[in-house]
Amino acid sequence: MREYLAFVWILAFLLVATGLWLLLRPRSVWRVLGAWQYRNPDANEPSEAAFRVYGSVSLTTGIVVAIMACGFASQPASEPSQPDEPSSEEQYQACLERERAADDGFGASPEMLCEVYRENPFDNP
Repeated sequence: MREYLAFVWILAFLLVATGLWLLLRPRSVWRVLGAWQYRNPDANEPSEAAFRVYGSVSLTTGIVVAIMACGFASQPASEPSQPDEPSSEEQYQACLERERAADDGFGASPEMLCEVYRENPFDNP
C-alpha cells in the first residue's frame, strides 16, 4: 500500500489545485477545457451554479483523497509472511494425500481439486 502513496499525494494535489482553479476562476476553466467543443462557446457557457458545483465537487474530492493519503501514510508497513508456513508444493502434496484418501471415484480428480495450491497449475504433475 505504501508504494502507491506518492501517486495518491500527487492525485490529491492535482484534485485540490483543480478544485481551487474551478472555485476561483471558473470561466477560465471553461475557456481552456470546454469552450473548444462548441461553435458558439458564449451561448453554451454553464451557469454560475454549475461552476460552483464543479468547483465544490472537485475540491471535496481532492480533500477526501488527501485524507486517504494521510491514512495510508499512518499505516504500519506490512509484516513478511511467517517462515513456518508450508510452501505451496507442500500444501499441494498434503491436499493430494487428503483427496486421494477420500476419493470415491466420482467427481473431479484429486489433482484437479488440489491444483489451487500449485505454484504453476499449468505444469503437468
